[in-house]
Amino acid sequence: MQDIMTFLRTAKNLQEVIDSIVQDLTIDYNNSKDLKIKEKISAINYYDKAIHNKALIASHRKIFNLLYAKLDKDIPEMLFTLDGNKKAFKSFIEKVDLLQSKNKSIDSAYKDIHRFRLVMNNSNIDTKENVDMLYQATIIIIEFFLENDYVLCQPTALNNTKSFKADEHPNVYVPEKSGLPQNYALRTKDYVKEPKESGYQSIHLLFSDKNGNLFEVQTRTFSMHVCSEYGEKAAHNIFKSNRKSYNWDLSQIHLAGFKYVEIEQLQKDGSKKIICELLDNAGLINPIPTFLRRKTF
Repeated sequence: MQDIMTFLRTAKNLQEVIDSIVQDLTIDYNNSKDLKIKEKISAINYYDKAIHNKALIASHRKIFNLLYAKLDKDIPEMLFTLDGNKKAFKSFIEKVDLLQSKNKSIDSAYKDIHRFRLVMNNSNIDTKENVDMLYQATIIIIEFFLENDYVLCQPTALNNTKSFKADEHPNVYVPEKSGLPQNYALRTKDYVKEPKESGYQSIHLLFSDKNGNLFEVQTRTFSMHVCSEYGEKAAHNIFKSNRKSYNWDLSQIHLAGFKYVEIEQLQKDGSKKIICELLDNAGLINPIPTFLRRKTF
């Protein structure tokens, strides 16, 4: 297979990148009969269909608007953000590579191509009351989707939770027990009750619609969200840095909707600093938003 950077230099848009990679992989597979290549072709084709499925995205928007209204009604005191996006291509292909390198099933790469997140904004500090409200909201979400004929799927096992040390994370509140009923707890990944070693907390839910389309929903408090996005040990970019990196030269990518800019900025001491700005509406590096609702009062 050619280096992906080759396709990124010449393609006009992300669709051309995906088509070129699949074509190149198909040639390699016909020559080598490598089953992992066939598996990767299937994965990229699945991703391509999922992110361009307009009917699916429209149905997501409709159902999540209904969910927003139900949360607003059932927990009127809760302030929250409910958003969704399509996973960026770089994140997807790197996850597939990581799973293949470990000889693991790549099925988990499919589950969060479409992912949604509830962030509670009632407090900057987690307390029992705050976390209890998060569990309440999570139960409402589960029951809402079950009532609308979605399936709550069996998750994979929790990762990196055995080495969590509370004394290393004084700002992480861990409840004495999960606030989820056992029948739901068995089908969720509750990192609130069992934080990762890094201090990461969130509740992960995986749903499937009647056509087998998967999407992930994560619920977390504002404090958990800050830790996940900006925490010293738990930040998402740190987690991703453990994956294979293609080290793409962003300045050589000219896809429609994608722009990498380096700005020379003069400092007070007379020195010059290069500020890098990335605008990505192509979905190559950054996920593409598909849904956003906020309750602020």
